[in-house]
Amino acid sequence: MTATAQAVLNIARGELGYREGPNNQNKYGAWYGMNYAPYCDIFLSWCAAQAGAGSIIPRSSYVPSRLAKAKTAGLVSQAPRVGSLACFDFNGDGVPDHIGIVEAVLGDGRIQTIEGNTASPLGGGSQADGGGVWRRNRSTRLVVGYIHPRYGTPVAARPTAPRATRSIGRGLPP
Repeated sequence: MTATAQAVLNIARGELGYREGPNNQNKYGAWYGMNYAPYCDIFLSWCAAQAGAGSIIPRSSYVPSRLAKAKTAGLVSQAPRVGSLACFDFNGDGVPDHIGIVEAVLGDGRIQTIEGNTASPLGGGSQADGGGVWRRNRSTRLVVGYIHPRYGTPVAARPTAPRATRSIGRGLPP
């Protein structure tokens, strides 16, 4: 049975508010074997693995490689869909430097995503190497491509409120 976008999104939603420790210390990097490294792509790998979707969203730690492999497999377009992986280019050089999962297509030229290793929507920090897992509303102009995993069934957008903020940097459980 192929995993669903809903299952991956539910795992990602459950991580909203997670805060990393010092120097990118986080449970996703520890799981991957690359703790203390930028982890936006690792976060999506972790979510997919937890949802049983590792075969359609393989482990990856480097967004440009993930995008290149997906292009070769014919899984990339310029049209967002719920459950797609949005590859962002914040510095405008044509190379993706961040990734998130599309939770909703807002219809006003923006998408709602869940992203690991990004700054809080309340401000401060790097968008591509931030401090936690957050829901973000982003312009589609920042996206260089959407990866469309081969999910088992389509999903409807059902955003939920973020849960309480957690942090390993403050000694709270991850």
